[in-house]
Amino acid sequence: YVYIVVQNSNKSWEAISNAMGHPEWITDERFKDWQHRQLNKEDLYKCIESYTVNYDKYELTKTLGAAGVPVGPVLDWHEIENDPDLNKDGTIITIDQGGNRGKFKTIGLPFSLSNYKPDYKRAPDLGENNKEILASLGYDPDQIEKLTEEGVISKAAGPKNPRTQVIKGE
Repeated sequence: YVYIVVQNSNKSWEAISNAMGHPEWITDERFKDWQHRQLNKEDLYKCIESYTVNYDKYELTKTLGAAGVPVGPVLDWHEIENDPDLNKDGTIITIDQGGNRGKFKTIGLPFSLSNYKPDYKRAPDLGENNKEILASLGYDPDQIEKLTEEGVISKAAGPKNPRTQVIKGE
């Protein structure tokens, strides 16, 4: 898939129509201005799809982008996690969760700030921070222990939490 932005301006519509080899769409009564394009968007989508089905997302992105059409490929997770630029700029990061999960890739901070580099750490295991959190809320150690014994809160099982089941693909 690709994401194509059909902007409201007639100039943008002309760029899409010409880039897709259909200059007749420019004068088509259904698409003559943004209001008509909105009213006839199902027809508009069918016209665009009749062009896009002939190409892969990277060809479309290159061709339409070169013509000034706002477009981008819709990436699946495999494409995202293996994209060299996203890995290089910190959009995709590797976390070592330890235990059953081990190392895995995930999305990091999706923006950057000057002079700030996030320090990514593993997520706490189930119940790992119970005492600290509840103490900060005013619970004393005896109350926390009673909640644990009664099963109200989970007992911290550490980084090899048996409740964690990791399903690994091929």
